[in-house]
Amino acid sequence: LRHPNILHIYDFSGEDADVGYLATELIHGPTLRDMNSRDLRAYPELAACLLWILSQALEEAHHAGVIHRDIKPENIMIDHVGQPRLMDFGLARIRDSQRMTMTGTLLGSPAHMAPEIINGEDYDGRVDIFALGTVLYFLTTGRLPFDADTPASLLRKILVGEYAPAPTH
Repeated sequence: LRHPNILHIYDFSGEDADVGYLATELIHGPTLRDMNSRDLRAYPELAACLLWILSQALEEAHHAGVIHRDIKPENIMIDHVGQPRLMDFGLARIRDSQRMTMTGTLLGSPAHMAPEIINGEDYDGRVDIFALGTVLYFLTTGRLPFDADTPASLLRKILVGEYAPAPTH
């Protein structure tokens, strides 16, 4: 993938390698998780602009047949010129690929996981759009839309759409 808002990968080990590796560019800057601790909530317009830019990067990935599957604030960095950069395609799935990383196992960040993935259904790039929505909610409220004490409870809340209402100011 080549897009100004996607971390560049220069080399990788390949599927059959004994030891896996990715050689990527080095980004100096905070993640969106780090930025939120600096109260990004005060600037919801900035959060919306950042995610609009990232949606264009995802559109490029989806057009190439790549679904990220692990969109979360920790996987988005702001580079030295202030541009958001999507990284960590480690759980990405190539569209139409029958090979899954671990059959029957949920992989990814549960708090950002779309219902289709939780249910083991066929899915497409819309799972990344769902996750972008959870990131926008986090950036504008300071908390995740779905939260629970156990992973099972968290997944149930996502499936039934039971989320914390955003505070009104």
